Amino acid sequence: MIEEHHRPAILRRGVWVAGNPTAARQHRSFHLWSAYSRLQSFERIARGWMKAKGLPDAEKVFFNDVLGRAYQVAGEAPAWETLRNRAEESGHRLNTIPAWCLVVTVGCDVQGDRVEWQAVGWSRDGRRAIIGRGLVHGHISEEQTRAGLDDFLRTTWRHASGRDLGIDMLAIDGNAWTEEVWGWARRHPASRVMMVRGVANEAAPLLAKVKRERNPRTGKILKYQSRFWHFATSVLKMALYRNLPKDDAQARGYVALPRGLDEEFFRQLTAERRVPKKNRRGFVVHEWVKDDGQANEMLDTHLQAEAAAIKSGVREMPDSVWDRLEGERGLPLAGAQGDLEDLLLAPAPLPRPIGQPPAPSPVASPPPAPPPAPRSPASDGDDWFSGRGDWF
Repeated sequence: MIEEHHRPAILRRGVWVAGNPTAARQHRSFHLWSAYSRLQSFERIARGWMKAKGLPDAEKVFFNDVLGRAYQVAGEAPAWETLRNRAEESGHRLNTIPAWCLVVTVGCDVQGDRVEWQAVGWSRDGRRAIIGRGLVHGHISEEQTRAGLDDFLRTTWRHASGRDLGIDMLAIDGNAWTEEVWGWARRHPASRVMMVRGVANEAAPLLAKVKRERNPRTGKILKYQSRFWHFATSVLKMALYRNLPKDDAQARGYVALPRGLDEEFFRQLTAERRVPKKNRRGFVVHEWVKDDGQANEMLDTHLQAEAAAIKSGVREMPDSVWDRLEGERGLPLAGAQGDLEDLLLAPAPLPRPIGQPPAPSPVASPPPAPPPAPRSPASDGDDWFSGRGDWF
């Protein structure tokens, strides 16, 4: 057993040993990681890994900064046949929400003749479950299509608790037909509908507001920029492709797949792969490419739903909020579905100090107060404490 107090002695006795003596004559190189620092600790390293595990962007930082190693990203999608088979063998029922999912987000991809959507349920540790998919016919500029999206925003799905859960946040693609998308999005509060645009840069933040954009004709600042967000498509794709093969429902980042989806869904979900290419300056860069002729709307809508989940605070949500969500949404018919934003802003209940008795039940009636002790005639003088019962 090597414990923390042994580490200083280990460091003092450490020696450098060449792993490749022949190459060392020409070029000496060393591998250092944070355990060599006396400011580090085994516990901090372990907790850092538990916090980063399952989140590729966080894992990359951990590998680089703590382990001193290069991080190999997931550039190949898992085989769609494997995912389909797993869904049919052990998946939940399509258009239902597993018991452990407590937040629902939707991603919408705008096409020339339709708006495709995908609903995803979320839980602790980045775990998620695909709930269902569908489409609204027509172009986003048509009033009939907008009315269909209005109706869809009121959709609910049956939770395993027996209650119905609706959409907490919807993210709709605003990259094409931006003005038309904004025309529909502005009908609904920013706490429920956001516009998104994917960014392929692998160094981009997961979610960032679109900077001020101007109308090319009038030069005026466009109003939609206040609720228009960029999201890092490349980072989220790598995370998704790393998490899709997991078959342990308790694993961080686990993706639950429903039975009843057609093969085309799984083909679209795994339609892209990350390939290296040389740019004009000779540097190797990576790009995501689609298989020839393969649509990828289900991949896009899934990432948009994840952008909506990030905006809703799912990644940073503390256990106390998840506990309250379980009490509100996870128990059988415990009441109406509350607004997620209100729940996040509500103060958490204060813990009861050690030794303090629990608060009396609001149902029980308090015992009647004893009658005041009669005061003696002597208490009318200077004896201030007499006649006051047990007060002193």
